[in-house]
Formats: sequence, C-alpha cells, structure tokens
Amino acid sequence: MKKTLLTAVLLAITSSSYAFDLQTVKAANIKNTEIPVPTAGPVVSADKQYQSLWMSVYLNESWKEAEASDYSQGIDVRVRKVFDTTFNVSVRAGNNSEWLNLNKFGSGFSLSGSGVSLNMNGWNGNYNVSGSVYGDDNQSQFVSLSLYKGSDGYSYSVSGFGPNLNISRNGISGSYDDTQYSKKALACVITLALAAQVDNMPAQKGIEEKAGQRIWMSIRNDSFGGWNEIEASDPFADIEVGLRKSIMDREYDADIEVDRDSEHGSISNFFSRTWEYRGNRTNLEMEEWGGSYTLKGDLYVKGANPEITKIKLELRSTFGPGQFSIYENGLRLHIDTHSVNGEVDTAVYPKKLVAIITALALGMQHSNQPR
Repeated sequence: MKKTLLTAVLLAITSSSYAFDLQTVKAANIKNTEIPVPTAGPVVSADKQYQSLWMSVYLNESWKEAEASDYSQGIDVRVRKVFDTTFNVSVRAGNNSEWLNLNKFGSGFSLSGSGVSLNMNGWNGNYNVSGSVYGDDNQSQFVSLSLYKGSDGYSYSVSGFGPNLNISRNGISGSYDDTQYSKKALACVITLALAAQVDNMPAQKGIEEKAGQRIWMSIRNDSFGGWNEIEASDPFADIEVGLRKSIMDREYDADIEVDRDSEHGSISNFFSRTWEYRGNRTNLEMEEWGGSYTLKGDLYVKGANPEITKIKLELRSTFGPGQFSIYENGLRLHIDTHSVNGEVDTAVYPKKLVAIITALALGMQHSNQPR
C-alpha cells in the first residue's frame, strides 16, 4: 500500500514538471521567437538581348540591285552592281546613313568605309565573313560568321556568335544579340549577303530592253555651312533638284532640271499638314493623314501628250520627316536623308514628277533640322 502511494506521488510530481516546461515553451519561447524571412533569390535581368528581325527584300534583276529594309529596327540596305567587280552601297542603321565601298575579288567580297572593314571569302557557294565594325557606342565589334547557301542562288542561312538569320529572295528573318552586334554591324552583314544575291543574278539585259528609268539620286545638304541649301541629282537619269531657303519661314525657292529642261518654282508649308509645289502651270499638294501622305494636283510637262497630267499618289512615311516609300504602278521610290532610289516608267509618269517629289521631300527634311 505504501509502495502504491509512493508511486502515485512520484508520477504526479513528474507530470507537473513536464507540464511546466511545456507551458514555458508555449508562453515564452514560441511567443518571442521570430520566424526567419526567406532570403530573396537572385534577380534575373529583364533586359532583352535578342532582337527579332523581319526585313522585306526587293530584287531587281534588270538593274542588278537588291534592297532590304526593316523600318521597326531602323535598318535599310541597298546594293547595286555597277561594274563586274564594283558595287554601289547605301546603308542606314538607326539615325545614320552612309555610303560604303564594296568590291569583288575572285570568289569573295570586301566591304569598307567609315569604321567598317569586312571580308567575305567564298568556298563551294558558301561564305565566311570576318572583320570589324565600329558600333553605335564607337566601340569596335569583331565579326565572325558563315553564310551557308540554300537551294537556289538567293537563299542563305547565317550562323555565328550573335546573329541567326534566314535569307531568301523575298525576305530576311531571324534574330540577333544586340550586345554582340550593333545595328550598323548587322546592316553590314546584310550588305554582303545582298551582294552575293546580286552577283548571282543572270546577265544584265541591254539598256534598250529595260522598262522604265532607273533613279538613284544623291542628296547633298549644305545647311550647316550657313547657305541653307540642299540638292539632289542623278547625272545618269539627267535630273537635278536644288532648294534654297527663302526670306519667308517654311518657304523655299526650287530649281528643277530634267533632260536639260529647267523650271523655277517654290515649296511652301503654310498649313501644318500640307506641303505644296508651285511652278509653271504645275500645282501639286502633299497632305498628311495618319502618318501617310497623299500627293495630288496638276503636273505640266512641255511637249508631252497631254501636257497636263492629273496626279494622285500615296506616299508612306518611313524613318522621319521627308522620308517616304512609294509603290505605285509605274513608280517605285524610296527617299531618305541620303538618297532617292527607285524606278519610274516614263510611259506612265514623267521624270519631272520624281524631281518634284524630291523637292517636296527635301523641303520637309530641311525644315525639321535643328537650328
């Protein structure tokens, strides 16, 4: 009996001790203990390195030339073969436009110019490209990649550290790493690819077999020299356009010469959305609407039949003020701050129309230059 009572007392004391400890944990330790906050994981950069590219390609086998453009990326490249080993090249990358030197040697090509030195060596229809290009940040970027030929003479796949492109006679698609290739470096690579396409074109037809008049006008801007003049000319098409700022604001004196027939007119922008050309029996207005322009009015050409032609054309704005693309039956033009490039069928439109459109574009470009 005594043993039983002793056992009961010991059990009671032990239970009380454990209960006391449990209460201490609940009331003190748990209440005052802080739950550790999980450490934040590494932040992943949201900057997108790879940029998509979708360029439309226009090939003109009659004139042995190619043009590729992606307005969303601000890239436009034009290549024209003028002799067996010499090419004319115009490149726009971002806000910069320039002419580059492109020559063929054996089965390869060399591209050079301001901050550009690239060679493209051929082997079995494929090419290796190497060299350097000064990018948008004025840092030299090394170029090393390969062009692998496709099923025809116009298709290539570009593979290298940075760009991955598919090139055809109708377009260029793919992506590029903008930390490795600037827009200028990419444009130079595309220039070489277009040169390969142009070089594979069939033999050029005789000039008498060609339909239309080829236009390639260079633009010279002397505004920053204090003369307030801007000019454009194509000696082969026999077109010259000159503008000079008049004493009136947003008005210019225009001198146009086509096939040695000259005309003095004026360009004005007295209404915000409308630019106007007035000359000898000619009145053409270009009105803006939603980023596009409509050109309409009367065009007089001495000795033509009829002498006055009703004009109505749509112009699509591209890179900025005074920069357009026109794709109409009988007229294809691309105008930027560097040149006027395209073709006109003189059976549909006279060359004088090209000169007037150029004059209007030059006026718009000049009026938007910083003073």
